[in-house]
Amino acid sequence: MGKTSLIKAVYPDAQYFDLLDEATYRELLAAPERMEARLRDRVRNQWVVIDEVQRAPDLFPVLR
Repeated sequence: MGKTSLIKAVYPDAQYFDLLDEATYRELLAAPERMEARLRDRVRNQWVVIDEVQRAPDLFPVLR
């Protein structure tokens, strides 16, 4: 089992962002503030998984 499969199995209800998905990657890279908007919609105490976050270091200031 790979890391992504493991995370999805352990946290099946997590809000999941896959930055290997080119559409997601391009959207968030073009406008990092969209991540903040999406996170505002999550359920309180819901886990958030950002797979391959190292591809988009510009997201880190938004995540803080």
